[in-house]
Amino acid sequence: MQTVSLARRTVLLLFLLVVGLSALVDARSAESNPPTPAKAESAEAEPAQSEPAKAAIASPPDEIAPPKFLAAWGSKGTGDGQFEAAIGIAINAADDVFITDASNRRLQRFSRDGKYLDQAPTGNFAGGVAIDSDGLIYVAAMMDHKIQVFRHRPAALAAADRTTVPAADSAKSAPTAAGAKDGKEDKQASPYELVREWGKKGTADGEFDQPGGLAFGSDGTLYVCDQVNHRVQRFSKEGKFLAKWGEYGDANGQFGKPEATYSRVGGPCFAAIDRDGNLYTTEPRPGRIQKFSPEGKWLASWGSNEVRNGAFGGGKNLQGPIAMVFDRQNRVWVSATNHRVQLFTAAGHYLTGMGTLSTPSDTAGQFHTPHAMAINSQGVLYVVDTLNKRVQLFACERP
Repeated sequence: MQTVSLARRTVLLLFLLVVGLSALVDARSAESNPPTPAKAESAEAEPAQSEPAKAAIASPPDEIAPPKFLAAWGSKGTGDGQFEAAIGIAINAADDVFITDASNRRLQRFSRDGKYLDQAPTGNFAGGVAIDSDGLIYVAAMMDHKIQVFRHRPAALAAADRTTVPAADSAKSAPTAAGAKDGKEDKQASPYELVREWGKKGTADGEFDQPGGLAFGSDGTLYVCDQVNHRVQRFSKEGKFLAKWGEYGDANGQFGKPEATYSRVGGPCFAAIDRDGNLYTTEPRPGRIQKFSPEGKWLASWGSNEVRNGAFGGGKNLQGPIAMVFDRQNRVWVSATNHRVQLFTAAGHYLTGMGTLSTPSDTAGQFHTPHAMAINSQGVLYVVDTLNKRVQLFACERP
């Protein structure tokens, strides 16, 4: 009996020793490795990131609603206020709207609401147009390879210059002739005076091969997109050559590739100036917009011919951006061959767009190969809707 009791006591002591050692080990482990409290319950949980901090990390701007459609005017034809191939647009300080019509070889003037006012004959295939600080109107006669400069004269002065010519010469008279009287025809003088012109086909300084878009810099100098020469030329208002840059290629500061060297759609085609005086150019075939300093130093480029919002692909026969205009918020509106007009930041971030991708249409707010654009003093965006033979107006900014 005593032997059995001694054995039981020994087993009990061994059990208590094992339990004690285990508890000691657990206690020490707890001291060296305290449990991590749940974030949802901890008073010391990591604070939520502030909105300014989030904005500093993620930065593409939010997309916005497209502008409101206001009106449209124009139709196909050769009559007053009609178009065959409207290309360029410029608006003067009085909000008169000047539009070039390449096929009709003329420049037409309209009131801000689209009332036809008058016109001037131009050279062959008039495209780009711009107005200087003195109100002179510069037109790129693309297939004549020259720049023409017109002065719009007051109606009273034009009426005072009305002359008569023999009826036998009526075939040579202007199409605005009022009719014959007493064997003579009353010929009305044009309200436009051709002040000067310069340029011829070639590659030398001051020569052009199908000049396209025009833009005046903040210093009053004129930039010309010399399309087939794949360069930009810079002139004084009087036509004095100042500088040039660009050549065929696809590197920064080059233009045109992979389009053939003899094709104007490689660019540069149209140009626009931002509020800092930098020049932006379009290249349809490469799907690219390039940014240059006023002196021609390359600064940046963006764009592609992918088929999506914020890109310029989707046209049936030709891809890419066509023309541009900057608004007062330094945002840039870009037309493209995919029948859209899209809005971007100056850095190329997409904000909104108008028109159905890859689908031409003549309904309000839709386009068929839109070209040049301009914004008047009231913040109205004018879009030359070329193949729809009209101009559309949108409320893009408050006056």
